Amino acid sequence: MIGINRKTDYAIRCMVHLASVQYGQITTAATIALQTKAPASFVAQFLKEFSQKKLVTSFKGKSGGYILGRIPENISLLEIVEAADGPIALAVFSENDRIVTEPSHPVWVKAQVHVRELLRNISLKDLAEGTA
Repeated sequence: MIGINRKTDYAIRCMVHLASVQYGQITTAATIALQTKAPASFVAQFLKEFSQKKLVTSFKGKSGGYILGRIPENISLLEIVEAADGPIALAVFSENDRIVTEPSHPVWVKAQVHVRELLRNISLKDLAEGTA
């Protein structure tokens, strides 16, 4: 089945939530978990990973929490998906990463290019505003 996994779905939800609050407003991990219905343990891990990848910025201390690392229009859905789950790969590869030469392979390569381009052109702002 081709689709996104639960981790990626939760990551997108969390990023959309951060984009929906006023830019620069610090939001706690607990609030993000509550608002997105994502497990708190996932949110904590996701925020750590996305902070390391500079998609979110963390603030420590009593008033600590998280904000987006950049403005929402400068974060693509492709960046979010690949930060959560690694590179998108629809093309079929053999065990030693050599391209399989079956008849359908060029179709999967084209599909991968189109999916990546589509996701690259959808911003987090588009998702948050429902215009994607």
